Amino acid sequence: MHRLSTLLFVAVKRTIRPSVDRFSRARVSE
Repeated sequence: MHRLSTLLFVAVKRTIRPSVDRFSRARVSE
């Protein structure tokens, strides 16, 4: 069960990361 939640956490992180990178880049260029 713990391993499953870890996999889920990694998947969510991978999904969110590009959006965060794009957001921070947009703020830096502003």
